[in-house]
Amino acid sequence: GGSRSIGGTASARRGRRRGGAAASDDTSATDAAALAVAMTDQALAQMGELGVARDARTAASAITVYGRAGRLDRARDVYEESGDVADTVVGNALIAAAARAGDAVLALDTLASLGDAASIVSYNAALQALVKSDQSLDRVAHALELRRAMAEAGLAEDEASVSSLLAIFGDGPLGEELLAERSLQQQQQQQ
Repeated sequence: GGSRSIGGTASARRGRRRGGAAASDDTSATDAAALAVAMTDQALAQMGELGVARDARTAASAITVYGRAGRLDRARDVYEESGDVADTVVGNALIAAAARAGDAVLALDTLASLGDAASIVSYNAALQALVKSDQSLDRVAHALELRRAMAEAGLAEDEASVSSLLAIFGDGPLGEELLAERSLQQQQQQQ
């Protein structure tokens, strides 16, 4: 009888530990994000004090850190402060941060600011922002516009594009049309 209660107690302790670990993991993730933001703030400030110019890689890295920590305000600031170094990679970092947060308006605005420099990565991140967005905007109309712009830019839709478009279009006629197009393309590639 004694071993059963010891086993039960150990099992209960493991359960508490697991529950505690989950709470601890959430806390440590939050702490890690806060630490990453603080370190990024410090690095950018020191660069400014030393007169070190911010390059595209630094800007994109900072935007990524801020985006992952949910600090879109800081990510947007870094993008705007980047000026001439704000290339496609920097823009893509902000679009991805906006997508992570479901901020389709910021993603679409940033995509527009890239102009001809926008890549398939840019468009896919903007589409993902539309998928995740709960902002009041016509997601289907924006997705159709992005699709048109991609075609005009000569950018072929890939699996990420199609997945996002299907999530936006749903089971309706647009989704069915997209699936039919993909099926036809795949048949043509096999010939």
